[in-house]
Amino acid sequence: MLDESRHFFGKEQVFTILDLMGRYKLNRFHWHLSDDQGWRIEIKAYPNLTKIGGIGCNTDSKAPAKFYTQDEIREILAYAAERHIMVIPEIDMPGHASAFVKVFPEFDGKHRTVNPASEKLYEVLGNIYKELADLFPGQYIHIGGDEVYKGGWNDLPNMKEFMEKEGLKSMNEVEEYFGRRLSDT
Repeated sequence: MLDESRHFFGKEQVFTILDLMGRYKLNRFHWHLSDDQGWRIEIKAYPNLTKIGGIGCNTDSKAPAKFYTQDEIREILAYAAERHIMVIPEIDMPGHASAFVKVFPEFDGKHRTVNPASEKLYEVLGNIYKELADLFPGQYIHIGGDEVYKGGWNDLPNMKEFMEKEGLKSMNEVEEYFGRRLSDT
């Protein structure tokens, strides 16, 4: 697993890691490409994800935007395939979403999360995950879903109505709904 949302390493370092993985016959490369600190993959439908969301890193919130273009992703995927390595991208949601919320403040779920009660959010994420699925030939895209602080969700204006409509009784059920809905995208 390589977390490039917090610390961007760049293509040459990824090639080195893939070479080492190939040497030791490791065949799954989990590539963490979004988190609070930065969005690291070009999404053509939403260029501000990298232009704005790509700004910062773990040690400097104002570091210049760094990310991979889709052409660079394809080059890395081809390099991995030559070494029989499946690349599994991770776009972390519904928590660890500060870089995403910088670009889409209307989806702010408070405390570094997105608002799972926003229908428009699922449309945007569907567009993003479609581009990811078109780029990555493997059968997996990791949606993260860990360490989600749901405490702010109670205060979202549309949450109560959303929970009633979907028959959800707790914030844990809301998070489960989000995961299922995104997985079905």
